[in-house]
Amino acid sequence: MAKKIYSRKDDPTRKRLGPEPIYDYKFPAVARQMMMLNPKTKMAELAEAFQVEPVTISTWKEKHPEFKRAIEVGKTLAGTKVVEALYQRALGYSHDEEKIFSHAGNQWMNPRVVRVRTRKHYPPDTEAATRILAAIQPDIWAPKSKFEHGGIPGGTPIGMRDESKSELINSILNMISPKSDG
Repeated sequence: MAKKIYSRKDDPTRKRLGPEPIYDYKFPAVARQMMMLNPKTKMAELAEAFQVEPVTISTWKEKHPEFKRAIEVGKTLAGTKVVEALYQRALGYSHDEEKIFSHAGNQWMNPRVVRVRTRKHYPPDTEAATRILAAIQPDIWAPKSKFEHGGIPGGTPIGMRDESKSELINSILNMISPKSDG
């Protein structure tokens, strides 16, 4: 009969009865990839992916520095790659590509494939540039919103009153209904 391995979920006061989950040298690469795909991955989600308890992830981070480093690097790389791509998009960039055409030539029955190397250019993107500048110099480039309202401080703003749903619906209907020429 197989011996049941209790976890802290079964009884938080009970210590683990089974063997410690086996750590594999491949785990740091997996953790790094998970963090790159979603830098906000929670330790509980990592634990679920490795089929261990969250406390085991904490233990692995303490016992295996490469595991902890992989999680940190994954988070950092994800952000860095996105910023890099946005930066390139802001400035504009070009890349080589190959286009493939089917060329009939003189023989319709035997078309030939023609490969043409081209250079594709993406012009600078002002929206990307604005986002980069807003992140670097927020006091100058970040969009500013200013809302003002009148009224008594801590009270209802001028022009606002409580309305019932039916009064609100009627006032909207009056605004959108056609006026008679009377």
